[in-house]
Amino acid sequence: MIERDAREFPDYWMDMNSTRVQSDIVQESRDQWEVEIRKLLHEVSRIAVRALEHARAAKAEGGSAAEAKLSRLKTIEEELRSMMVG
Repeated sequence: MIERDAREFPDYWMDMNSTRVQSDIVQESRDQWEVEIRKLLHEVSRIAVRALEHARAAKAEGGSAAEAKLSRLKTIEEELRSMMVG
């Protein structure tokens, strides 16, 4: 019985350690994903705050500022179209 246990122990030990290693790898991966997701959420939040500030400033400037920006965009679009054709 002791000999059989001694022969089976290396297989048992390998199974237990491989399970532990797999578990460690999965946990490390989860931790890394959590860090990346937190970074991305922080960046999205920062961008949203900046966009809101720009929207408030544009609203404060009124309709004429929006019309001027739209006119500028149309001019740029026309320039790009003429570059593509010519």
